[in-house]
Amino acid sequence: VTTTHDDYFGNTETFFTLQEPHNTLIVEAHSTLEVNAPPRPDFSASPAWETVVESLVNNHSEEGLDAYQFVFSSERVVAGREFAAYARESFPPGRPLLEAVFDLMAQIHRDFSFDKKATEVGTPVEAFFEKRRGVCQDFAHLQIACLRSLGLPARYVSGYLRTNSPSISIPPTIACRPTDTSPSPGAAITATSAPSTAFSSAARSTPCT
Repeated sequence: VTTTHDDYFGNTETFFTLQEPHNTLIVEAHSTLEVNAPPRPDFSASPAWETVVESLVNNHSEEGLDAYQFVFSSERVVAGREFAAYARESFPPGRPLLEAVFDLMAQIHRDFSFDKKATEVGTPVEAFFEKRRGVCQDFAHLQIACLRSLGLPARYVSGYLRTNSPSISIPPTIACRPTDTSPSPGAAITATSAPSTAFSSAARSTPCT
């Protein structure tokens, strides 16, 4: 028995049950993806980051309300003055939002080290901020904390990286990325500080804050 529906974030979910006795269950999924790289956005053309913060308060459109829910602290990411202070280097007054977000990404990549033994899945972002070492989840949580501490909406998205190439020894894993969901610049901007890549994406993924 299978059922399909769209979840709260617009993702299609398929649920199935096998209602007969069985000893083994093998599930295989095959997908064909067509990927078109979007043009690199003109970061300087985005609005000043403070104007985005101010506009969210009175933006009652569907897009505005969808973004505003990601301004607030969550169970895994609590905004704080120390994160706002750290982000200020990348967010001087009047700087275009996209320039600032990507500069913050580079700042975090420069100041923190990837170390899979330094943290665990439940390590608070405050501990990672002090240690300056951790994994992709920690990098994502820190950037989200910085953006939310400035009043900007940001969310956590995850996806799977898999390769069958014998020359690349990357096991199936989960990639964690922060996403700025400010409505003004247009497409959502995904910036990953670990390992070292940044890209823009309009894809919708399930946030797990």
